[in-house]
Amino acid sequence: MSSKTDLVSAMIYRYHCGECAKYVGRVYSVSGMDKRFPKLPDYIKENAHHCGIVLHPFLYRMSWLFDPYTLEAFFGDDIIEVSNRPYSDRRPQEWIDGYEHMVRQTLQREFDDINMLQAKTEYSRIVKTLPEIAPKSLVGYVKMKRRGTANFRELKDKAASAGIDIKALKTVSDK
Repeated sequence: MSSKTDLVSAMIYRYHCGECAKYVGRVYSVSGMDKRFPKLPDYIKENAHHCGIVLHPFLYRMSWLFDPYTLEAFFGDDIIEVSNRPYSDRRPQEWIDGYEHMVRQTLQREFDDINMLQAKTEYSRIVKTLPEIAPKSLVGYVKMKRRGTANFRELKDKAASAGIDIKALKTVSDK
C-alpha cells in the first residue's frame, strides 16, 4: 500500500543523543514543497542510523504526532507549530541519564572484548613460556587477573621476568 505523501514524522523509540533529540517528534516535508513543515534535514538523511531515528509516512489531518518524552498527542495545526519549534535538546534528565548509561554499557562491552583478546594472547604466551605456573584455563587466568589476586601478582612478576607484558584491564573509567 502506497501512501502518496511528501510528509514524514521523525520518531525515536530508545535513548538517544542530544543532537538526534533536536530532530525527533516533528513532521517534515521530504521535498521541501510543503512550506507548512520544515524540509527533511540532511542530518536525518545522513545520520538516522546513529540513534535509530525512524521516519513514518504522515498524512496531515489524518495522523497524530506524539512527543517522545511526554507522549502528548498533537493533531492538525498543532503539529505545524510543534514541527517548527526551535531545534534544541528537550530530553528530560532521565532520558539523558539513560543515554549516558547505554553509551557506558556499549563502551564497556567493547573494552571487555579488547580485554578478552589481550588475555588470550597473554595466556597463550604464559602457557608456552611458563607452563609450570600457568593457570589451568583461560577462564581461570581471566578471573585471577580481574580480581588481582596474590597468585596473579606473582604470575605477573614471573611473566615480566620472562619478557611477557601483561597489560592492565581497560574499563570505562579509563576513558
